[in-house]
Amino acid sequence: MRKKKTEFQSLGTRLIVAAVWITVCLVVLLVLPVWATGILETIACFFMAKELVCNTGLVKNRLLQAFCIIQAMLIPWFIYFNADVYAFIAMMFVFVFILFFAEIISKQKIGTNGIFAAFFGAYVFPFFISLLVPMMNLNNGRNLVLIPFISAWCADAGAYFIGSKFGKHKLAPSISPKKSVEGAFGGVAGGILGMLIYGIILHFCKTDVPWIAFIVIGFLGSIFGLLGDLFLSYIKRDCRIKDFGNFLPGHGGVLDRFDSVLFVVPVCYYLFLIV
Repeated sequence: MRKKKTEFQSLGTRLIVAAVWITVCLVVLLVLPVWATGILETIACFFMAKELVCNTGLVKNRLLQAFCIIQAMLIPWFIYFNADVYAFIAMMFVFVFILFFAEIISKQKIGTNGIFAAFFGAYVFPFFISLLVPMMNLNNGRNLVLIPFISAWCADAGAYFIGSKFGKHKLAPSISPKKSVEGAFGGVAGGILGMLIYGIILHFCKTDVPWIAFIVIGFLGSIFGLLGDLFLSYIKRDCRIKDFGNFLPGHGGVLDRFDSVLFVVPVCYYLFLIV
């Protein structure tokens, strides 16, 4: 009885936290000025960098941890203010140089995994999520900016329901034992279905996007969302941690909750540029 009560309370916590954060994201993305999205991205970048660099234990040097977090929080504003791409690349090379310099002079060796974590935490992941702002600046951007979330989360839902009911063949047992091949196909179906439903909604909102585009986004979004999930699951398993953090009670850290969305955002943005 106590176990069932605990599970019920845990489920309640997850639902409350999910409802709060979905509401916050909807208000910021659909109602508030674009700069509010930049602030939300900055908060996300802070936690993503902290979770990947600090909570995994991959980077133990406190100064380097702080440097990575500050760099991550600057990325959304580089993109928000349309910073020159060459300045961005130059800053990235300076950061890599500092990493290797710190590896040489520091008594606390960073190692290859630490350099990898620092670079992804300070640049790659923040760059991915920061593409939401230029996505919003496209034609009908306020409607398009929800697509990465819908695509990734519908794919997650499809993978969960199909995988839990029909999953028999393990997809990547050494990384994520619960994922199955059947679940992966369910994720693709869920992603495409979610996009087609959202396409109908956008049609009534006078936002016309080719139907083939929704199918492509649903397919690619489910694939890249799965890759993002597996990629970050691999890091957790390698570091022997259950979650990246506890910022979102019942969900873990920001990286735990937005692992699939993180990889779908750049896919959607560059597809929108083509379409």
